[in-house]
Amino acid sequence: YISSSSSKSPQISCQENSTSASPKFRGGFPHDLSKSIDEADFDQVSIEDKHCCNDLNLLEKFQHKTVIFGSLAIASSRLETTEEVVERLKAALNHIDRDRLVVAPDCGLGLLPTQLAEDKLRVMCKAAALI
Repeated sequence: YISSSSSKSPQISCQENSTSASPKFRGGFPHDLSKSIDEADFDQVSIEDKHCCNDLNLLEKFQHKTVIFGSLAIASSRLETTEEVVERLKAALNHIDRDRLVVAPDCGLGLLPTQLAEDKLRVMCKAAALI
């Protein structure tokens, strides 16, 4: 696990598993780095979207990467509606191929109470199934 941050840039971390490394961007995405990231030697990039609603044109900059797309807020005890998640995912699909978009919660879901985390995951799965 590698993590770096500064007051002038978003927190960037890279988590490696047995198949690939995937950088995660928290607190906004550095758009000027997107070309370098797309050309880098890893397969996926994780973008937290729910808490900051990124400009989805960003997704178009990743022609070679799978995007893990944060679609559930973890800093809120409010349960998203299926319709909210479906709407955002449909909007994202206007900017990236379906086979390169992975639906996920924003990072930190495990910090929520178990029942709320499970309810949020059910909403996310139902929304993904609808699109």
